[in-house]
Amino acid sequence: MIYCLIWSGPLNNDELKYKVETKDLYRRFGVDVLGSVAYKLKREIKSVSIGAKYYYGLVNVYKEKLYDSKYSSLYIFVRIPIGTRKE
Repeated sequence: MIYCLIWSGPLNNDELKYKVETKDLYRRFGVDVLGSVAYKLKREIKSVSIGAKYYYGLVNVYKEKLYDSKYSSLYIFVRIPIGTRKE
């Protein structure tokens, strides 16, 4: 079982924990679209590059139609070649 601990703390000199089973609330798989852009700082094969990736989910995260929630994320990155030799 997968649980999400919502709240834990003292209540009237006793420990109170509130857990919700979340396994059946969310979908296990999703369908998404990916777009990315990158720029190399030099024309060499082994050079530093910077870029961004954007993921957009096409499927609702929740199994039930309580919320219209789709996932999306934006990644900004810098690629630095490590361990390359100059030739």
